[in-house]
Amino acid sequence: MAIIQSGATADLWTIDPTSNAGRVTIYDSAGLETSKPPTGAYIANVNIRQTAVTAANSTVWAMRNVAGPLTVYIRHIRLIVSFDGTAAATTTLRYDIERFDTATPTGGTAVTVVKKRSTYATSNVTDVRFLDTGLTTTSVAFGAAFHTIGLAASVTNGGMEQDLDFTTALERYNAPFELASGEGLCIRLNVAAVVGLSLRGSVTWDEK
Repeated sequence: MAIIQSGATADLWTIDPTSNAGRVTIYDSAGLETSKPPTGAYIANVNIRQTAVTAANSTVWAMRNVAGPLTVYIRHIRLIVSFDGTAAATTTLRYDIERFDTATPTGGTAVTVVKKRSTYATSNVTDVRFLDTGLTTTSVAFGAAFHTIGLAASVTNGGMEQDLDFTTALERYNAPFELASGEGLCIRLNVAAVVGLSLRGSVTWDEK
């Protein structure tokens, strides 16, 4: 019987007693594990209704990877924008989704991060909050918007759904939207909002 030993340590190759097969960990040419499982998976609610005229560029929802050192991998952003205010024929209401860093938005109402499995560790995203009239963003550095969701306000009770899916099989190079330690994801008004504009949905991520 052959014995296979590591060339770097005294470890021996172990055969799985269930499958009767050896197990391996696959790394790429840079020495990074290609299929490393996450330490946890999480979801946060988005539920905003504009209660007042609010200026463009106001940040109405934000989450930040504050704790570190894990990377946050955004998997899905699912949103529905709707309007139940007074119809305005020439108005298109829009939200931008952006990355930010340097500081954490403050004020508003805290959002509870929900574990997708109750036994997961506490998320590195320790701050999620919203305020329809705009969070305080002192010293926050915003990136460029990478997605805009909009709705014409010409008809009351109209709605539009958006689903951003960042999950693919070969995720290392082309899939999730990543938030390193200190980085965050936010939703900002692209144009001034009017009363009755609403944004509802969720953001889903895992960490490793």
